[in-house]
Amino acid sequence: AAIPFRYDSLRTWRGLGFSSPWSAVASETEGDDPRWITGVGWTAIVVGSVLLLCYILGTIAVTFFTRVFLVPTMYQRRVKALEACRIAYSTFVKQHIGQSMLFLLFLFLLGIGASTIMIFGVCLTCCIGALPYVSSVLFLPITVFFACYALCYIQQFGHEWTFFSKMCRFCNYDLEGLEEGHTCPECGKK
Repeated sequence: AAIPFRYDSLRTWRGLGFSSPWSAVASETEGDDPRWITGVGWTAIVVGSVLLLCYILGTIAVTFFTRVFLVPTMYQRRVKALEACRIAYSTFVKQHIGQSMLFLLFLFLLGIGASTIMIFGVCLTCCIGALPYVSSVLFLPITVFFACYALCYIQQFGHEWTFFSKMCRFCNYDLEGLEEGHTCPECGKK
C-alpha cells in the first residue's frame, strides 16, 4: 500500500527551507477525507491571487515602458538609462497617459493576432516552425513589425522623435535633404 502524503511531511519540507502554499491553505479533517480549504485558506488564496495579479500587471507595465519608450529615448537622445527614463516618463507617460494606455491595449490585441498567426505557422509546418533558428527566421516579419510600430508611434510626438528618414515610396531611396514634393533622383517618380 502506498504511504499517504501527510501534513507532517509538509512540516518537514518547511523545516528544510521549502514553503508549500497549499500546506498553509489546507487543513486536516478526520479520517481519510481529503483536505478542505478553511476560511484562513480562502483569505490566503485571495490575497495571493491579488498579489500575483499586481506582480503580473507591474511586470507588463515595466516591460512596455522599457521596450516602447526607454530604449528608443536612449537611442534618439544618446543618454544613459536613468536620464532616458526621466525624459521618456515626462514626455510620453506623464503628458499622454491615456494615449499610452490605449497603445498598450492595442499592442495587446495585435499580440493576440500575431500569436494566432504564429501558432498557425507552427502547425502548418508540422512543428518544424517551432525550432529555435527556424522560428526566428519564419516569424521575423512579426518581430520587426512590433519594433517598428512602436517607433512609428513615438514619431507622433514631434519632429525631434523622428527615427525613419524620408524615403521614396517606390524604390526606398533616401530623400532626406531634398525639398518636399521633389522627384526621386533614383527612379524619377514623385
